[in-house]
Amino acid sequence: MTKINIILTTLLVCFVISSVLYIKHQAIYNNKPITFPFFVSTRYHTTNLRTGPSTNYPIVFTYHAINYPLKVIDKHDNWYNVKDVNGKTGWVSSLLTKTKKTALIIHSNTKIHAANNPSSKVIAIIDKNNIVAIQKCSNSSMLCEVSIEVPKRNLTLKGWLYRANIWGAGIDSPD
Repeated sequence: MTKINIILTTLLVCFVISSVLYIKHQAIYNNKPITFPFFVSTRYHTTNLRTGPSTNYPIVFTYHAINYPLKVIDKHDNWYNVKDVNGKTGWVSSLLTKTKKTALIIHSNTKIHAANNPSSKVIAIIDKNNIVAIQKCSNSSMLCEVSIEVPKRNLTLKGWLYRANIWGAGIDSPD
């Protein structure tokens, strides 16, 4: 295969993948009315927050985390006007987000319990600014079931923590 064929094949593959992601994203949001606010999480390790809904607008901040939760407060075409845990607002391309329910730990030394019971065994203590995946969390419950990846040990830890210790995934916690 020549270099030009490799380059063209690579470009075609990138186009197909981005088209599939776009179609999937449109299917999720265009088949039902959107009610604001709702939460998304960052899809990639680098996500730019801009002053307006286009790449023509300047970048005001860059998130360097996959699954970082963002609260969507408005939408314009394929752009979301978002707010983060610190109250920072701006625009993010919807193609850089996903609907995975995640939350950010907002307090240091947050205890993760073995069961949906505050007096159950503490299986881990997690620090502020870590990201967890939400498994179950309702506004009527004091605890939420979460999971967190522990890459150094090649495992996923699952447990329960107080809802007041996290921000994201539609949880009614401080903005």
